[in-house]
Amino acid sequence: MSTRSFVTLSRTAAPNLEELELVLSEVRSGSRVTAVPLLNTKLFQGSSTRLRRLKLQWTAQHFTFNWGSMLFPGLESLHLTTANHSAAPSSTELLRLLGGSNKIRDVELNLPNKSESPQQANDEEPTANVQLNSLQRFYLMSNSSYASNVLSRLRVPPSALMDMSINLDAKEPYPTSLIQHTVPQLVSAATRIATAPKPAGRPKIDLLLDHGSIVLQVGRSSFGAKKKKNELLERPLFHMRIFGPDFLGVERAVEALGTVLSTPSGIEPAVSLSVTFDKITDMGASACFQAVARLPRVTGVQIGVTETSTPGNVDQFLKFISQVQPDSASWPFPELERLVVCDADPNLIVNAVKLRYRGIVGGRSTLANSHRTQLEAKPLKLLTAYWKNRVAGEYESLRGPVVKVLGMNRVLWWYDSGMKGVWQ
Repeated sequence: MSTRSFVTLSRTAAPNLEELELVLSEVRSGSRVTAVPLLNTKLFQGSSTRLRRLKLQWTAQHFTFNWGSMLFPGLESLHLTTANHSAAPSSTELLRLLGGSNKIRDVELNLPNKSESPQQANDEEPTANVQLNSLQRFYLMSNSSYASNVLSRLRVPPSALMDMSINLDAKEPYPTSLIQHTVPQLVSAATRIATAPKPAGRPKIDLLLDHGSIVLQVGRSSFGAKKKKNELLERPLFHMRIFGPDFLGVERAVEALGTVLSTPSGIEPAVSLSVTFDKITDMGASACFQAVARLPRVTGVQIGVTETSTPGNVDQFLKFISQVQPDSASWPFPELERLVVCDADPNLIVNAVKLRYRGIVGGRSTLANSHRTQLEAKPLKLLTAYWKNRVAGEYESLRGPVVKVLGMNRVLWWYDSGMKGVWQ
């Protein structure tokens, strides 16, 4: 559609319009750009509009919508896509728009450059919390400050699918607010799995962490594992990816998560965390492990299992969990029940198992070393160790000491050499 045609259309009332999809871009003639004025669109005005589906996509800097003039009482689907920061609705304008559409089921907001300070939201006329009882799916891409302002006043049913891709920005380098307003939905999604007619085991929150981002997810088996054939688990009920400029930003997000989950009402007793470490730089590995170890109720850890995992991180992790934390005089990840490691040094596996689960702290077990303390970690329910491109049985001699400590039924020793999925 040409710019002139759109301007003409926008000035025409269309009360019977039910679906509208507009893709708007700048019209250039040499070095000149055809500008479109503020669109006080009659097309969208009036409480009698029958619009059910609205999709707007614009890249031009010269398109500006008067969001306050839009009223969609019958709207069921809203998709907005733009990289134009100034043209995107403010959090208050968006919430008013959603609040006036009580039938809305699907919302998709691709606003990657949209950010605002908490003060900006407060400066506008206050908006009460918006309850979207019919919502089935909510997708948001934006900066963390904008997401915090939206999510702090948005209330959605526990069954809604939440999918978010958030960039940490300078206006909110410590994303406590963002985490605080997303964790309740995160936990309710996990609780929904627990109360399903055929629950798929203990509900858990999956955390995937790498050098530049973290992913929080509920509603699918752990990252790196095979998907289970269960309708409830086929699609995540909650998925949020937070991007930081480096691990420092990610570490702040993990710390914020730990702060919120550690509160008395932060996480239900039946819900646990499963952590997968992806690509982590060697310099950031230690800080990464320490930050995640402070999270409550981490019962599962996977490392080295993703295609982009950093070589060497597995061995660093095994050394980390083999040392008692000096600040707490306890083992890191005290509630660990399941551990999956790929391409680890088998000697480090043996060492970690003996130290954590035989309680030897302070050196070798000798008669002269009578001052050593006995501090056993919580029993491990399952250790899975596997190696890619290794001959079956290559490390079999080192399996025995591990089985001796943990028990035969708690150890899976797997070799993947052209026969993927064969367990030894």
